[in-house]
Amino acid sequence: VPEGVELKKVMPNIALLDYVHNPDLPETILTEEHKLGIKEMERVLIGELKDSEICITHDAVFTGWNRPYALTLQNIVQETTHCLFLHWVHSVPNHDNTKRLWWDMKKYGKNHRLVSMTEAIKPKFVKAFRAEEEDVFVIPHIKDIRTFADFHEDTWKIIDAAPNIMQ
Repeated sequence: VPEGVELKKVMPNIALLDYVHNPDLPETILTEEHKLGIKEMERVLIGELKDSEICITHDAVFTGWNRPYALTLQNIVQETTHCLFLHWVHSVPNHDNTKRLWWDMKKYGKNHRLVSMTEAIKPKFVKAFRAEEEDVFVIPHIKDIRTFADFHEDTWKIIDAAPNIMQ
């Protein structure tokens, strides 16, 4: 952890349910446990983030399993305007966003941004999350594409000889 960075693992645990693929859980309805969990998460986050400049989340605004977390973030917009939220989403949503009402960046406030790993999928993030281009930051993935794509050793040599070819 870099100097000056504090990791806070303070979110209350709640039993997660898949609000996307479970026909018994329409997204307009929350379980009683989740309603109570959201209130507790609101209290915790408002307190814990009062002196924070940045909060990084992982899939908090994406998966149906994390819907209570997404709703919590929407509910505390006014109390957290001082904090920049970076929501890392590592896969491109390929679902019908009309079924996911929490996929709307306008509900999160101007200090919330999605983080995409590439410029290539940025337009898909904009569309899926009803966002504007400025709502999506691109932070390239640190994994070397040559290992990720299992390039042949001859391809490695070409890239090493002309690294700008990867641009």
